[in-house]
Amino acid sequence: MSKLIRPFLLFLLVTLLWLSVYHAYGFANRPAHGDELAYIARGVDLVEEGITALADGYRPPLFPFIVALLALLFDNKDLLINARLLNIIAMSLVPAIWFYAGSKAGEKKRISYYSMSFFTALWPPFYLYSFSAHAESLSFLFLNCLVYYLATRNFNFFRIENRIRTLTAIPLLLALLFYLKANNILISIPAALFLIFSPSTKSITARTSYVFIIALICFALISPWLVFLKSTTGQWNFTTTGGYNFLVGTGYYNFGMDADGRSVHEQYMQKLHGDYPRLPQDKTKELQNSNLSAAELDSLSKSIALQLWRDNTIQQIIFGQKKIFHSLGFSMRGMTDYVTAIFFISTCIISLLIIFSRIDKSIVFLHWGFALCGVLIAFFWLPNIRFKTFYFDTTAFLVISHFFQAIISRRNFYWSNGTRLTSP
Repeated sequence: MSKLIRPFLLFLLVTLLWLSVYHAYGFANRPAHGDELAYIARGVDLVEEGITALADGYRPPLFPFIVALLALLFDNKDLLINARLLNIIAMSLVPAIWFYAGSKAGEKKRISYYSMSFFTALWPPFYLYSFSAHAESLSFLFLNCLVYYLATRNFNFFRIENRIRTLTAIPLLLALLFYLKANNILISIPAALFLIFSPSTKSITARTSYVFIIALICFALISPWLVFLKSTTGQWNFTTTGGYNFLVGTGYYNFGMDADGRSVHEQYMQKLHGDYPRLPQDKTKELQNSNLSAAELDSLSKSIALQLWRDNTIQQIIFGQKKIFHSLGFSMRGMTDYVTAIFFISTCIISLLIIFSRIDKSIVFLHWGFALCGVLIAFFWLPNIRFKTFYFDTTAFLVISHFFQAIISRRNFYWSNGTRLTSP
């Protein structure tokens, strides 16, 4: 119990710090906008209409359910404020989790986990997204829990208790991430590869079989949503926004969206095409047909996007590459981009130092597996920096923390040829 006191105090301190920022910089007075409006409306509709409010599959159900619960427990006029406060609290748990991990860890990992606690307590993007009623904050929380579980190597399959814990924790965390945002499920791929190929005394065949079981359990946990969408939309879908975002990602149509997606279009698509590209008028009219259901709009958007890729393959590949660089901060629009780009370059350098040393490299490969998922999102869909924050930042900090641990402990850091980097 005594080991929980300091993490709890840290949680309170971080919560108060970012609540102060939230109020001091006017975030508390900002009206709902964009996805916030959609999530709040979904939650209210759930209370009033029941599960049929989610029948179009436009949003995964977990965050709307949480908003609905807040609506039932508290005054509806404070629903937006309560959803934002919940997100700040959820994100503030993350540093406490890593601090607790550090207090339990041995000498080889303690500094690494305390560093993670420091980074996750003070990295602004984590909390700036928590200032909105979006699903990102809880996604960060569950992602950090998953990464913590993987990093601490709590999956020794020789012991039955660890085997049961692994077959429970990992599928549950992956399912929760999926129920928050459908694209979150992409991280299951690098997580699976990490479980299979990270150092272990168990054979790869045995570890692969356990990963297969984990995948089956995860699929069983998310299948109720898939069956529900099939019954309501007539299609097997994770969500009815995949085709929608795929079309937005082509640069030809943005459904009235702005922010990052629009700025990328204006900055790069005009250079590729001269004039800002537009869909033919007949396709635009089809997309603006108010009689289309969400599933029908999604299917139509996907078919138009695929046709655009077939007709403009080279341009779309070039645009996809531009979107990747944009998501990593290389548009250089201001301080946010400068910091993002420097962060990316620093992580690359530290990753190479680890690869060419005798430090355990598995964390580096886990990070770049996650980062590749973010690259795919930017290339085909949207280069919004919040996707980069989810897929890149947590494991990047773990790589940096892993490096700090090796440097501070000194004796662990050797180049691959046996030369010590630092003197004892």
